[in-house]
Amino acid sequence: MIIINLLTVILVPFVFGRLLLSALTGDEQPEIGFLEVSALSFAIGLGGVTILMYLLSWLNIPLTLLNILATLAGISAILIIFLFKEKSFFIRFKKPKFASLDWQEWLLTGLIFIKIVFVFFSALVKPVIDIDAILYYSIVAKGIFYGQSFFAPYLQTFIASKPPFPYLAQGWTLIGLQQPNDCYLKLFSAILFLCLIIIFYSVLRRSLSRKPSLVFAFFLSTLPLLVYHATTAYADLLITFYFSVAGLYSYLFIKQGQRNHLILALIFCGLTVWAKKAGFILAGIDLFLLFIFLPRPQLKKTIPYLAIFLVLIAPILAGRMIDTFGMLNPTLSFEQPQLSLEEKTSAMIPIVGKKLFLYADWHLTWLLFLAALIFFPKQLAKTGQNFLLAIILLSLLAILGQFATAGSFRWLLDGTLLDRLLMPVVPLTLFFSGQIFLAKLDGTSPAKGSVLAKSVRKT
Repeated sequence: MIIINLLTVILVPFVFGRLLLSALTGDEQPEIGFLEVSALSFAIGLGGVTILMYLLSWLNIPLTLLNILATLAGISAILIIFLFKEKSFFIRFKKPKFASLDWQEWLLTGLIFIKIVFVFFSALVKPVIDIDAILYYSIVAKGIFYGQSFFAPYLQTFIASKPPFPYLAQGWTLIGLQQPNDCYLKLFSAILFLCLIIIFYSVLRRSLSRKPSLVFAFFLSTLPLLVYHATTAYADLLITFYFSVAGLYSYLFIKQGQRNHLILALIFCGLTVWAKKAGFILAGIDLFLLFIFLPRPQLKKTIPYLAIFLVLIAPILAGRMIDTFGMLNPTLSFEQPQLSLEEKTSAMIPIVGKKLFLYADWHLTWLLFLAALIFFPKQLAKTGQNFLLAIILLSLLAILGQFATAGSFRWLLDGTLLDRLLMPVVPLTLFFSGQIFLAKLDGTSPAKGSVLAKSVRKT
């Protein structure tokens, strides 16, 4: 029975997300292969299920498995009718054509697979043990399971002004399992870790050949702090995934101008807002730069699509106005150090430098980023690369600005929060460095021999 319930937990978001993805993008899915579609479908579907749960609870409809599945079935029926009417044959899954791999590519693939297995094992072998994850997320998930509501008064003490995605995603896990099993509360973190690697590799594969793409996908899969958070019930992996994917498809839209890349970027920006408080600022940076870097003729055609983002964040704004501009909580119960901005800045530089370059959390990511800026300045002006550089730098500025100006400087001094706030920017930084370093070294066209790249018939 547990296997059937577990499949329900995973397959319901996947199928629902596949329908949503098909309805929004139609048959125009250039260079999107089976694995990439699957990863996108699950991520979008998980967001769709959590938003639906939020709306049901807001309407005072009990969050039972029957109510959730019945509502999803009704929406899915409408989507299927629409898709057949539009002759968008989303059900046709073409088998990926696996080209022959050399021993180095098999080795890289095997190492990535081993790391993924390790993440799933570590996530599922034990219950939630991190005290903050229990206090801020798991307690609410159990409250949703037992009380069948997200807005129960006794839960608001734990929720406060935090976005609802982590609570509802874990709540859906328990509802789908039909039992409060703590070991599975981290399931979605592990799955999203897998999805991030697939999407990261797939986007790299559009401009690089298979081997260098696998190298940087391997780098991503072995980042210690990312791996750790993929095995916990914290919200940091959630916001890292959705912000990174939003940035990758924003980059593709800037570079290629495909409508569906824009739609995907806006969807994931919207879901970033649902993931964590920092999502408002990070999604805002992505959207701001997206429209800054677009040519004016293209900008006019793009603005109407902003409605996708606004519709996604509307339930949060309507139901509860959360702390829009607070990436950290400036109201703390203890006395803050009374330092000037100049003193804070001078103290920040060595701390941030050590965290970025001398700690093992990020391997060589920030050293590669710095080397790319120094040795390949001409590459930085290319379309797409300049966008990635801007989103990385602005995101870093927003994060460090919080420590310098808000009442959160203490968290920088004790080293407990900086790396967690940096994590959403790291996959984009690694992707940017890979593009810069390998653009000239890699001469193989990704159109030939690609595992994931394929052409899909346009409507």
